[in-house]
Amino acid sequence: SADDMLLPLVSMQYPQKGETDARNLKTIRAEAAKYKGDPWAERALAIAEAIGGDATTAAPLLDAALAKTPADPMLLRWRARLYKPFDPDTPEEDVKSARRLLTRAYKADPNDWLTLRDYVRTYQARNPVLEKNQMNALLAAYQLAPQVSELAIETGDALARAGRYREAWSVMSPTVFNPHRRNLSDEVQAYMAALKAEDGEKVKAFLAKGLPAVADEEEEPSGGKN
Repeated sequence: SADDMLLPLVSMQYPQKGETDARNLKTIRAEAAKYKGDPWAERALAIAEAIGGDATTAAPLLDAALAKTPADPMLLRWRARLYKPFDPDTPEEDVKSARRLLTRAYKADPNDWLTLRDYVRTYQARNPVLEKNQMNALLAAYQLAPQVSELAIETGDALARAGRYREAWSVMSPTVFNPHRRNLSDEVQAYMAALKAEDGEKVKAFLAKGLPAVADEEEEPSGGKN
C-alpha cells in the first residue's frame, strides 16, 4: 500500500493548490479501498482525510487508527488539529483536548518540531505573548528545525513580543537575509534594524500594526501545512 499511497500523502502535507489536494485525496481513497484491513493504508487514509477532507469523516478514522497505534505522533497531531485549537473562538474544552493529544505526541516523539509548534500555537491563538514554558517549547521546536523559514519567523516574532529583541534578530536573520530571496522591502529592513538596535518603541510599533511580510517572500517551500 505504501508504494501506491506514500507520494500523494507526502504531497498533501505541503502547501499547494486546492485542486492538487483534492486529486491526491481521491487517489488515496481509491488506493485505500484496495487495501482494506491494511494498517498502513488505514493510517494514510485517516491523515489524508484530516488534511483534505472534513473533520466528521477524519475523526473516526483517526480514532480507529489510534486505537491500534496509540503512540503514533503523526496520528495524534492530526487528531489534535481537528479540534481547531488555533482558532481563538474554539471552546476551551476542545483546546484542552487538543493539548492532551499533543502532549501524548510529544512524549511519543520529543524530536518532532511540528508537535511542539502546534502546542505553542494553541496558546498564541489566545495571547501572542508567551509565558516562559511556552516560549521554551517554541525555542525547542526552532532548535530542532532552524532551517524552516516559517518557524524562524514565528519564533522571532514571539521573542520580539517578549522584549528579547537581539535574540529575535539572530533567529530571523538567516531567513530574512537569505541570498535567494527575490526582494527585501524597506519595511522589513527597518524592522530588522530596529530589532538589532534593540529599539523597543519602533519594534512595538511594528508589532502593533502587524509584522512586515517576510516568510511569504521566500522562494523555497515552507515547513508544511498549518
